[in-house]
Amino acid sequence: MKKLWLLSQPGDVAYEEYIGAVVCAETEEEARNIHPSGDNSEFTYKEPRSWVNPEEVIVELIGTADDSFEEITIILNSYRAG
Repeated sequence: MKKLWLLSQPGDVAYEEYIGAVVCAETEEEARNIHPSGDNSEFTYKEPRSWVNPEEVIVELIGTADDSFEEITIILNSYRAG
């Protein structure tokens, strides 16, 4: 069963960084490895960065998804533009 997860990063969020996202995934580990932009190639971890390393992501279970979600999905993301 797919679950809904809230992703966020610890500490203050700088300009040009993602604040967080709500995603649909089966496991916490799957959710943790989703980049809020939907493009995991953005995981560069260099400055400037737009998101944190997967091990730093704060993952909170917030609900379950209905059967219409067949794949890992980003439902909502939040970005702090500069």
